[in-house]
Amino acid sequence: SFHPAEKLFSGAKALYESFLLIGIILSLLIAVSLWLYTGLKLGNLEANQVLQQKDALVHNIVETAFDGIITINERAIISSFNEAASAMFGYKAEEVIGKNINIIVPEPHHEAHDSYIQRYIETLEPHIIGKPRELEAQHKSGKILPIELRISGKELDSGWIFISMIHDIQERIEMQKDLEKMATTDGLTEVFNRAFFTRQIEHEFSRARRYKLNLSLVLLDIDFFKAVNDEFGHPAGDAMLIAIAKATKQVSRDIDFVTRY
Repeated sequence: SFHPAEKLFSGAKALYESFLLIGIILSLLIAVSLWLYTGLKLGNLEANQVLQQKDALVHNIVETAFDGIITINERAIISSFNEAASAMFGYKAEEVIGKNINIIVPEPHHEAHDSYIQRYIETLEPHIIGKPRELEAQHKSGKILPIELRISGKELDSGWIFISMIHDIQERIEMQKDLEKMATTDGLTEVFNRAFFTRQIEHEFSRARRYKLNLSLVLLDIDFFKAVNDEFGHPAGDAMLIAIAKATKQVSRDIDFVTRY
């Protein structure tokens, strides 16, 4: 049948406008999809960068920490060993990673250490985990080191991880010994001082009464000691005291105690 040109042109124009609108809509959808994809990709990239920065920060904190930090899994296998731990125990990280933590645990705890971990996993009751404790550890050379140990445990999707914070307390213990020696020892003669004698003699009297034991107390007095100081000077008097204290210790038994009163 015959259709007027005007009608055909009008229909073609409407069809063209429909295709054009569809094209515009598709273009917009593609543009939005590309924008969302690009934004998502950039967001993931930024998130990964943030995670990498956080990992690097944590790594730097661990590696520059003053205390030794060691991480192990539920089988007591070492997974990280920071620089302070290396300096403390004499091992490089690559020497111990992948090995059992028992490498730095001396007897008698050597065999029992794994059972401590398993018991905590099964019962969540802490023994050495979650509590600061003063223990002994073993250096690569075999030397025993006094340490303060703090262990925390956490269950992750990949399994348990245990973080050990280790502080070398050797200097503190030596300082405590020095302070105790200063409190109980005469600085000149290095025998026990009056404070120690007063405390110890009460204990010895109590023990003698309780077990009906004999107790001997010997007092030594130096005749003309003032004359020695006056004539030869205090250094000579001090030398005399040191010599007498040394001679008295040499003839004393291990169970005896010599004091300067």
